[in-house]
Amino acid sequence: MEYWDHYLPQGAARAEPRALPLQGSLRGLPPAHVVVAGLDPLHDEGVTLVERLREAGVAASLADEPSLVHGFLRASPFVRRAREVRQAAARAAGEVLRSMD
Repeated sequence: MEYWDHYLPQGAARAEPRALPLQGSLRGLPPAHVVVAGLDPLHDEGVTLVERLREAGVAASLADEPSLVHGFLRASPFVRRAREVRQAAARAAGEVLRSMD
């Protein structure tokens, strides 16, 4: 429960659909690019999110980085692979935005 206190404002409903996207409908969402780290307790949820987005007809791509940890983007100034993944994610986001034209 401690993590919920960091994730949602105090007193916020735990059923907030934006906080738990896998529990609601994903139809009609914009295209997405999801990056998951292999050494992350949330890895499987990220993979499942992409699967569910695709099932809902949403264009979704997945980048799975098995050697990286949760929060690796903060290390991008110091870790070459983190920097490369950040740059690739920025390119993927640009592609997603251009596809929405």
